[in-house]
Amino acid sequence: MTESHTNHSTNGRKNDGKTKLFKPTMDYDLSGKKVLMAGYGDHKAVAEQVVDAHNVDELCLYDEKTRGKGIQTNLNKAIKHADVVLVMLNSISHNTANQAISIAREQKKLVAATNVNSPLAIEQAISRALNHQPIYVPSHHVVE
Repeated sequence: MTESHTNHSTNGRKNDGKTKLFKPTMDYDLSGKKVLMAGYGDHKAVAEQVVDAHNVDELCLYDEKTRGKGIQTNLNKAIKHADVVLVMLNSISHNTANQAISIAREQKKLVAATNVNSPLAIEQAISRALNHQPIYVPSHHVVE
């Protein structure tokens, strides 16, 4: 149960030639917002592209399997400091996913969940959170 932070001041990040730059398909702005992605697993780079394309101030990452220096291990504290909570259902235990959603609701945070790690599914989930739409809508995107 860990949290790490990635600060983003601009979406004009250098492309290392290996990573595609994500082009937004939805119109919303995350300026001034911290997004917490619970259960990011190996999908950090995908999420960074999406939130960077929408001008996020900070992407916080929480993963119950990762440990490291300076990384918090408290889900409640991680959610407390976020504006938007994105629960990655394919990368987190059912118990932790339910806890994340419950804590986010109790703290009146914007929250959404996705069962697919594609950029489009992540972008749509964040949009649902920002627009107070259902927390979870099954995604059927093909991830290559």
